[in-house]
Amino acid sequence: MKKIYTDYPITELGDIAGEKIPTIRETTEILSYDGRLYVLVNVEGVIKEIKRGYLYTKIGRAGESPSLTRIQLNRMLVAKYLKNILNDFKDKIINIFKRD
Repeated sequence: MKKIYTDYPITELGDIAGEKIPTIRETTEILSYDGRLYVLVNVEGVIKEIKRGYLYTKIGRAGESPSLTRIQLNRMLVAKYLKNILNDFKDKIINIFKRD
C-alpha cells in the first residue's frame, strides 16, 4: 500500500490540539472513507477520524505536499478489499487440500 502521511495533531500521542506537530507521522492503515471529507486511519496505534486534506502522499505539511484525492482513497480501499478477498480465497483453497 502507498505510504500516507499526516501533520494532524493527535492528542493521544502527546500533540497539542491546534498547534503544529513537531514530526510528520506515517499512517499505519486507512480503515474507511466517508466519500467526502473524513477518513478513518490508524496512526501509531491510535484510530482517528481525520479530514482528507490532512493526509498527504509525500512527507510534508499542508500546502507543501499534495493531499490525497477522493479517487486515490477509493482506489486504496478497493485494493485493500480485493486483497482481503484473495487472501480469504487462498486460505480456503489451502484448507481444502489439507483435509485430504
